[in-house]
Amino acid sequence: MRESLTRLGKMTAPDIRLFASGELPITGARTTLRVAATPSGSVGFRQRQSHLVVNVEHCLVAHPSLNALLPTTHLEGAQEAVVRVGVSSAERLAWSEPADSLSGLPVDVRLGSQAIVHEVVAGHIFQISASSFFQSSPQAAEALVDATRRALGDSAQWNAGPVVDAYSGVGLFAATVFPSDRHVIAIESNPAACSDARLNLAGRDVEIVQQPVEEWVPVSAAVVVADPARDGLRASGVEVLVATQASVIVLISCDPASLGRDARLLRDKGYVLEYSEVLDVFPHTHHVEVVSRFVRDEIMGDA
Repeated sequence: MRESLTRLGKMTAPDIRLFASGELPITGARTTLRVAATPSGSVGFRQRQSHLVVNVEHCLVAHPSLNALLPTTHLEGAQEAVVRVGVSSAERLAWSEPADSLSGLPVDVRLGSQAIVHEVVAGHIFQISASSFFQSSPQAAEALVDATRRALGDSAQWNAGPVVDAYSGVGLFAATVFPSDRHVIAIESNPAACSDARLNLAGRDVEIVQQPVEEWVPVSAAVVVADPARDGLRASGVEVLVATQASVIVLISCDPASLGRDARLLRDKGYVLEYSEVLDVFPHTHHVEVVSRFVRDEIMGDA
């Protein structure tokens, strides 16, 4: 993390902190798995840097409700499938294309792209469709909400205007980190996630924009939260978000290299990295989530 920010981001002595709100589970927590078919039709995971599929009947980091599915799940006619559980609801789903490629699943498992589960995070109930992205576990989601709230700071200090949730998914941050009296602009390109968000954010003052962030026409905003995919904001995403002239941009990154690159792009556009908080939400892997607070330098930002 430090190397990426110094070497790629050209930062000097970046402030890097460990997650400040307690420990995260290291086994039995992951609630979404992407499994692949072996030649015999059983399921497993792809070997690292290979197309070879290793049969797996138990995964150390998977939730017990998903581990219970692995020994009997059969996949034929498709290469991969997604299995997911909602911990709070105990609902399970499985999705592959074509839909009839999956067999060997208990009757309670909901099948297909329209299948949904429900999860509770920070006191909010979220509908999550099979093809929508969600965090690796509800504990991870809670931790990211906590760290993002911390990075946003006191809302009483924000400027007037709407707030932006970029790459908003099913509405996790729109529902949890902004005051209810703020107008939220939630930008997401995935149609299923937008459909989920419309339900999850019902009753809030929110505008859901179904398009890529890079194509959104920016408006002035008080603050921005951005949770892009692994490849980060890139130059096109940075251009759009800095055009909001938000006083604070909170960037959630799951790849140190993309964070280093994005940090440099944001710095060149007049945003100063105050700190990055590291969360180990992918135990037993080299992947982490990082919540970074960037503050607009009024002198550089107006240049």
